[in-house]
Amino acid sequence: MKVFYYKKDKQTRRYYGGLNVKASIYTAKKGEIIKVGTCNWCTSSFPGEESAVFQALMSLGQIPKKYEKSSVCEWRGAGYFAGEVCNHYQIKELD
Repeated sequence: MKVFYYKKDKQTRRYYGGLNVKASIYTAKKGEIIKVGTCNWCTSSFPGEESAVFQALMSLGQIPKKYEKSSVCEWRGAGYFAGEVCNHYQIKELD
C-alpha cells in the first residue's frame, strides 16, 4: 500500500469566512521522504482535506484517474477519497 503525507504550510483567513490553505504532499521512497507536489483548498466549501489531496495526487499523476469514481454511491459523488482507492493508497496528515 502506497502512503502519501501532507503538511499544511500556510493558512490565511478569507474575508467572507473560511481559510485558504496551502499544503505540501510527500511520499516515502527507499527510506527517504520525497516531495510530490502542493495543493490548495478553501475550507468554506471543499470535500475535506484528504479528498483535496487525493484530487491533487490524481492531477499530478501519482494516483490513477480510474479511482476518481471509486467513491460513488447513492449519497456521494465522484472525487472523494473513499471506496476502492482506500485499499491501495493512504493519505495521512503530518503534524
